[in-house]
Amino acid sequence: MTYWETFLTLRQHFSLAEKRIKQRRANRIARYIYYALTLFAYAYIAWGGWQLANLASEPEYGGYRLIFILLPLFLIVDHIFRYGTIRQEFFRLRPYLLLPLPRYACVDYLILRQIAQHGNLFLPLIAIPFGLKALLPAVGSMEMMGYTLGICLLSLINGQFFQITQTLSSRRLVYYLLPIVVYPLLFIPFFFVPSVADLFQQAALFGQLIMRGNIAFYLPALCLLIILTLINRRVLLSHLYYEAYTAGVAKTTKRHVLPLNFLEYFKELSEYLKLEVRFIQRNKRLRHSFINSTCFIIFYSIAMIWQSESGSTITDTILLYCFSIYGIAFLTPLMCYDGNYFECLVMLPKSLPQLLLAKYYFYSVLLLIPLLCLLPAVIMGNVSVWLILAFFLYTAGFTYRILFQMAIYNKVSYPMNASHSATRSNTKIPYMQYIVPFIVLGLPVPVILLGKNYHLENLSNLLLALIGLPFILTHQHWIKQINRRMRAQQHEQIAGFRGC
Repeated sequence: MTYWETFLTLRQHFSLAEKRIKQRRANRIARYIYYALTLFAYAYIAWGGWQLANLASEPEYGGYRLIFILLPLFLIVDHIFRYGTIRQEFFRLRPYLLLPLPRYACVDYLILRQIAQHGNLFLPLIAIPFGLKALLPAVGSMEMMGYTLGICLLSLINGQFFQITQTLSSRRLVYYLLPIVVYPLLFIPFFFVPSVADLFQQAALFGQLIMRGNIAFYLPALCLLIILTLINRRVLLSHLYYEAYTAGVAKTTKRHVLPLNFLEYFKELSEYLKLEVRFIQRNKRLRHSFINSTCFIIFYSIAMIWQSESGSTITDTILLYCFSIYGIAFLTPLMCYDGNYFECLVMLPKSLPQLLLAKYYFYSVLLLIPLLCLLPAVIMGNVSVWLILAFFLYTAGFTYRILFQMAIYNKVSYPMNASHSATRSNTKIPYMQYIVPFIVLGLPVPVILLGKNYHLENLSNLLLALIGLPFILTHQHWIKQINRRMRAQQHEQIAGFRGC
């Protein structure tokens, strides 16, 4: 096959694969909800760019020059945004390595496919509405075209760097440090500018290079794009061969296993508690979810120490998210990993309720992480201790009661060795997994708004605590109810788990 024929064949095969996945054929409601949420998210990003243009109209913000000052920050956010919207697909190309195809044809198609994904739209969606509002009336249409071209070029460069980082980090986690090393270099010029006025002047000069198509910007940018693309081709090809011929070789090195003997104190629940720890320790998807959730809690807790404006509705909502993030990450797919051995659980009368009880205790203990991380902010007086306790009780009670209901709705099983880059495209994901996180995060917001609008923060904290406390005290009762519901539909769940 020629180079172009390989491209067309791969495009046809990938298109057929997208049409044949169970998620697309059997779960239309979830797909439509995903499309609606995606459109809403991109519309919100575009609205943010428009609002930024309104902010730039103020005299102290420098007009259209503001976008060029914030460009390094937007590139960092764009890189983070891609992790949630762009998935790795090089595992689909493994069978094609056995065919007599042009060496780089498959890799080049993968690069072009990554460029065509909607995850690359963050930077243009921020910058183009800003340019239409603030830049077009000031400089004209020709400069606006050059500005759009320059933004798209920077987005392509950032996309190639992201794909390199994503491919390398799938083999070794140390490559996650690569963006941490590279992106701070973009802020080096800020340290050589003596004043804010000079900063705006330098931003205007840089903007003129982009808008007028100056070769002083476009020639280095195009060279950087070509270099990153060539590096990306080599990295993707070497990783494809590594995954196909090296990664599957069994390693004989002995790994140290964490004993977890202290959990023997819980007797019958000890083995199920160990199972939860092993899941997070050995499953890449769960391990990365735990690391990312913990890092978010730590970073936001550190930010709360120096936050001058405390007690706002947004602050309280993010604090609530810090407590709910573990439940959303691990309890939304409840029983999906345990579905691989669900038949063994239903054979013993006490195994299923003990598993659910162990999960409740384990994820309730995890709530101590945000509680302890937020203590410095409490000591500094930026966060009320009663607010933290109210969120703790509300999450351990009412939130977990809603999330544990997913044990009834989930009837699909996920691979035990699912990696952090793998997709669940071959499973029929229940649409409730898309809806429940919004329900969990949205239900307490009216109570928070009630306290903020009427200056009744203590009353709203008391209400949240009183809502969660009864579910904590009666957790064994409603876990038994869930167990009875699962027993009543065990044959349906077994059929669903087997089908995956």
